[in-house]
Parts: sequence; structure tokens; C-alpha cells
Amino acid sequence: MALTKINGNNIDTTTEALIKILQLSGSGSYLELPKYTNQTAIDAAFGSPAVGTIVFNQEEDQAQIYVADAAQGAAGWSAVGGGGASLGEKSIVRTNAAVIDEDLNIGSISNPDPEFANAMSIGPITINAGRTVSIDAGSVYTIIGGEGHAAGLATRMGG
Repeated sequence: MALTKINGNNIDTTTEALIKILQLSGSGSYLELPKYTNQTAIDAAFGSPAVGTIVFNQEEDQAQIYVADAAQGAAGWSAVGGGGASLGEKSIVRTNAAVIDEDLNIGSISNPDPEFANAMSIGPITINAGRTVSIDAGSVYTIIGGEGHAAGLATRMGG
């Protein structure tokens, strides 16, 4: 006896299907993403996720998508949505962390996309021991309020 996985407008949760068009209609319609407790749970669930896989990370309280270039040309999970951390209605205040704890390469030579040509942060910024921030020739990294000062501008040019 065959198991019916689609019955009217109900689809069994274990059904895999290729859908050309998914249209949600009517008041209250929504698409619910698979929810995972944290990044560890997501990584455990997907050994080698396909690029374009979307999940919801409950610890981070955000949707995440698996992309081919999450950071420095390596595949990984990236937040879905707006341009980074912010506060206030309409993201009026943009924020960034004060500590760099990874190796970074700034510039479109190191990163295969012209959008990485230049960079900026609001400081002061601390680069942890053993970490480096490299700047490609022709690129610029500017820290506003940097170098341990409440105000000011520190600009480093690659080359």
C-alpha cells in the first residue's frame, strides 16, 4: 500500500518536491522557515547545505541563507535582510563591533567583487593579537573616531 503524502491542500512534512511556483494567497498566509536553536544545531542538521538554503536561527533571532561567499570567499551562513546591525526605526543608527577577532582582507583584489574595494568602521577598533587586517593596493580602510580618540579620523591606504 502506498503512503499518501499529499492530501488535498495538506502536504506531509517529510515530502520532498520540486515546485516551480509557490503562491501564498489570502489573509494570514505565510511561509514558515525551519527553525533551529542555534548555529551548532544548523551545522549539525546540514552536512553540506545547498547554496540558497534558508533557515531561522532562534538564538540570533534571524533568518539565515547559505551562500557561496559568506566571508572572504568562503561558503557559509549569512543573515538574510538589511545591511548589518542597526538600532531604531528604519535603522537610523548603524552599529559595528569594537573588536576584530578574525583575519580580514579589504579590497577588490582579495575579494572577487568591486563592492569590497573600500571599508569603514566607527572606532575605536581593537585588532586582537594574532589577527591581521590587510588592505589591497588602491583600497582604503577608514576608522571614524579611531586611534583611541572620541573624535577624529584614521585612514589607512593599501599598497
